[in-house]
Amino acid sequence: MEVDEFVPLPPSWFEFLLDRTLLERHLRQEVADPSATTLLSEFVLNAEKSAADTIPATKLEKPQSEEESLIFSYRQKKNRALRLVSLQTAAFLNWDLDVLTKIHVSTQHAFMKHVLNVAQPDPAEESRRELSKEFLRVLYHRWVLRTFQSHNAFAKTARFGQQQADQIIALENVWKDLNVDESVTYLQTCLSNPQLASAIKIIIPNTETFAVDQTPAWDVGVEIPKSSFESIIHLDLGIFLLHKGSSAEALVHFQQQQMPLENFPFLKISKRKMEGYLRSVGLLTTFDQTLEDSKVTPRSLDHAKMLESALSVRKGLSPRLKKLLNVKLDPPALPRGQDRLNPDQRDTEEGAFIIPGDDKLSLFTLEKRLIESTNAKEIEDYIAKLLGAATHQGSSPRSLSTLFNGWELPIPVQHAVKNLTGGGLPFQEQIYIFVAKSRQLLNCKEYEQAKIMLLTAKSKLQQKFQQTYSVGGQVNSYVLNLNKLIIMMDWEILLLDITQFVSEYPDGIDQDDIVDLKSRCRGCLEQLQDPKTEVNPRSEIVENILVAFINLGEYSYVANFDKMQNQRWPFVEFIALLARVCHDLFMERKETSSSYRELWSAVLPIFSNNSGSSNSGINSKKQVLNISSKPSMLSSRSSLSWVIDRSCSQPLLSVWVSLLAKLHNHILDDVGIQIHADFLHIWPNILDDVTSSTSVIVELKNNRVSGSSKLNSKHIRDFLFSLLERATKITRGGDMFIWLRCLGDVHLASGSPSLAMKCYIEYLAMCTDFFEKSNAPNWEDSKLFKRMIKCCEMLGCFTQAVVLSQFLSPEVDYSVAFGMAIEKTTNDASDSLYGFIWDLTILEFLINLHTKRNEMAKRQQAVKVMGLLELNSNNNEEIQREAMCLRRSQFMRTLAKHYIFV
Repeated sequence: MEVDEFVPLPPSWFEFLLDRTLLERHLRQEVADPSATTLLSEFVLNAEKSAADTIPATKLEKPQSEEESLIFSYRQKKNRALRLVSLQTAAFLNWDLDVLTKIHVSTQHAFMKHVLNVAQPDPAEESRRELSKEFLRVLYHRWVLRTFQSHNAFAKTARFGQQQADQIIALENVWKDLNVDESVTYLQTCLSNPQLASAIKIIIPNTETFAVDQTPAWDVGVEIPKSSFESIIHLDLGIFLLHKGSSAEALVHFQQQQMPLENFPFLKISKRKMEGYLRSVGLLTTFDQTLEDSKVTPRSLDHAKMLESALSVRKGLSPRLKKLLNVKLDPPALPRGQDRLNPDQRDTEEGAFIIPGDDKLSLFTLEKRLIESTNAKEIEDYIAKLLGAATHQGSSPRSLSTLFNGWELPIPVQHAVKNLTGGGLPFQEQIYIFVAKSRQLLNCKEYEQAKIMLLTAKSKLQQKFQQTYSVGGQVNSYVLNLNKLIIMMDWEILLLDITQFVSEYPDGIDQDDIVDLKSRCRGCLEQLQDPKTEVNPRSEIVENILVAFINLGEYSYVANFDKMQNQRWPFVEFIALLARVCHDLFMERKETSSSYRELWSAVLPIFSNNSGSSNSGINSKKQVLNISSKPSMLSSRSSLSWVIDRSCSQPLLSVWVSLLAKLHNHILDDVGIQIHADFLHIWPNILDDVTSSTSVIVELKNNRVSGSSKLNSKHIRDFLFSLLERATKITRGGDMFIWLRCLGDVHLASGSPSLAMKCYIEYLAMCTDFFEKSNAPNWEDSKLFKRMIKCCEMLGCFTQAVVLSQFLSPEVDYSVAFGMAIEKTTNDASDSLYGFIWDLTILEFLINLHTKRNEMAKRQQAVKVMGLLELNSNNNEEIQREAMCLRRSQFMRTLAKHYIFV
């Protein structure tokens, strides 16, 4: 007989107290179970619990008995051992705050308080040992700075009132006990510490430092240079001050740090992230010098090599791009009897195509390859050969930018490129085609290749600028135009990065680049406020930046930006209004605000049936939807769609869903199928414009149905479907469940009960771990089950509705259950579902009903179920509850098979 291989259970936390050598052996395993962070959390939580149990005994002046004295001594020893193993675990993790901050914030706080306590300064301590303690004290204050940044970031992006409630409370409670100004002062003072100034190396505690139950061995650890320790402090101070907005102070600290360091495990930061910080404070700029400096420095050769390497990686077109091009380039027919040669056959000396007697076919092949190629080197070769062939034939060169009608540039960029007459036709054609191909690739969502095209165009413009300026030494119109185009390329790259950020959110978002992205966006917008600038970013870039800032939680910046502009842009005003709504709702937590009504008033005309029709013969004051005569901030539904498609953060998605759901609810007469969403209460309860007179508002209240008929329900539903389907794809965690339920409400309101049931069941499955968590609060959501019963009624599945009526709380709605049970025709499994019924009153009703109708088979099925021992009314409450939970989860799995897995 075969015996299954014995798999040992993972060790419990107390085993590491019994054998102190076990911890390091366990953590050094390739895949440690439990992990280091899990063990650290358990050690800290149990230490806190042990400390709480010890407090009553410490209040006694003397132990009352020998037994109490032993208990008190044992608890103290256990508490100390737990704290030491927690320090050992953190030391194994190299005191990496990026790892330590992944555990719960309250656990972090408890652990960091112990770190601070164990590293209390001792004037009698040797300088070398005291500096080892100093590292832990610095660790605590660095953690305070990072907690401040997390607190601010969470406050800007969280959807309040949902799954994050416990996280908000925990973070707020921890934040009340911290003093960030004190931590900044301590770190700055530490840098001028005389002991640190005289030291050469610093000892960082490791696992051996806390290996015994006695006083930590502060002279045991890993030695690092003093400069590395100072770089840690400078970097964290610089990042904190940068996030706080003190760029000048941050610059001082960034200048004195040396990160990233090789083989330095105590602070890991990527080179890309470091470059983003340096660029934000001006230590790493896009241009090495400006025109006014009268000096031109060559661009980094390393960057050029990286670019060329990236360009040579991928050749040809992706299937998506080929589909988009859809170019049919059939070569001209050859004379009969003449063989067509392979167009890939090349002359090894001149690199030209060899097609004897047919120059047209050779040119045609080159043009086709130019259109299809996405390799920068190949594009340059094809342009040179095509222009050279035209010159060789004695004809004027054809403009290659007109080869493909999909090559379009923004008007300002196109005008600037057309003015590049001083660099020759090949250079002008190269810049045009590189930028055009980047736009083409951007539409295909080939972001990396699109960026390579733009970087190539920018690199060539910089080279031409350097060559022209270094030769002539004068600033003429051609040099100014080159500089203008270089700036435009930076803005096009920024637009591409923003588009990629929105499109790939949240999986494609790299937190290392957020600071850099914000800095570049601010720099671009500052051009609009500079009266001396000769080139401004076009409106598309400005609008994308503002929406990106709203997604990143920079509501105040966007709202204030609109106020600082001399020129009024209606669409920018709308984006600024959206930012004010988010600020009032998520930052100020206002229940009522004028910005809510203003946004409502701006969006309402877009969905009005009579928004574009004439009002001749009708008094406009008596129109149910009174459209204001002031210029509209939204010109069309496409403008609203543009903003919604670029909304990806949870707060912004919540605003749009609640507004559209409120509009749609005005159309519905049945309150039971209205769409449920957060923040519905902030929108007006009547369909009017904020500029409407009092008499019109009174008329609206008296004519609600007429007002509802003025809205185009199809357009609202289309927006809701598109928005919610996208929200469920880009959302992670508990917020996705909310969108699923809301999507189900929209399907139900639009008359698609089967799709609504699918969404509701998926929502319940995710919230209850596929119906396993019997104590999940979602089981008590009677509104949800009433909607599911409504779906079953619309589908004619009345037996399913009877079973679902048991789910209503706090009591079963027997009027609904009996009303569904008396239906003679049902589209479900009928009595085969009786096994999922646990309510005896419903079973008795079914037995009586089938007896009257002489339906003996169904009656017998109901009697069989009612006779089960676990449904006996004399059973205790625990058995009855277990029987209910079992049948409830089994029934929901049956519905999942029916509505989802089909």
